[in-house]
Amino acid sequence: MKMLTLILMTTFATTTYAQDNSSLKTINQIEEAYNLCLQDAASTMAMQSCSLEANKKAEKELQVVTNQIYASLDGHLQAGDYSKEDVKEIKARINKSKKTWDAYVLAKCDLQGVEMLGGTGEGIIIFGCYATSTIEYVKNLQNTFGL
Repeated sequence: MKMLTLILMTTFATTTYAQDNSSLKTINQIEEAYNLCLQDAASTMAMQSCSLEANKKAEKELQVVTNQIYASLDGHLQAGDYSKEDVKEIKARINKSKKTWDAYVLAKCDLQGVEMLGGTGEGIIIFGCYATSTIEYVKNLQNTFGL
């Protein structure tokens, strides 16, 4: 499996099946817009809105990135670069990673909210954590698969 991981990382970084960096630009734009929104927010409600909107956009981009990875894997399968079993295993690991990440983020963000427990800032902290964590996860996927 270590060899598969090494081959996978090398192949994704150099393959013609990998997408251009438009997805990386998109997630960076979401992050930048989120930070600007927070700077301009004049109320806790506005700050929460910034976080919710950023997370919504990042979740949408996560789906785009996941679809790009799956399409690339299917391209590698068609080209004979990977076996059907390898593609199935990689997709299963992506799905497991997402489920595990989601559980971790929920716990992490809820814990961070303790800082303002019961106050109006609790939601801002929690929703902000969700947004930044989703952006982080998308960037991790992009880095892992060379997108």
